[in-house]
Amino acid sequence: MTLQEVCKELEVTPNQLAEKFEPKLSRQAVFYWGQRGIPKLRQYEIKEMLDDRERENTSEVWKGL
Repeated sequence: MTLQEVCKELEVTPNQLAEKFEPKLSRQAVFYWGQRGIPKLRQYEIKEMLDDRERENTSEVWKGL
């Protein structure tokens, strides 16, 4: 998983991605991921974000039925 793939999947910029983490990450830290790769802990947190987003999309479909 690369920084570009994550940003594309979440439909955010690297700056917006930094703001999604609590406590907030610096933009520099996120840009560093583009050079060195995303740390394992952050990969797990990103996976959780993607899973949450998928659950939200699924629940919206059920609301429409």
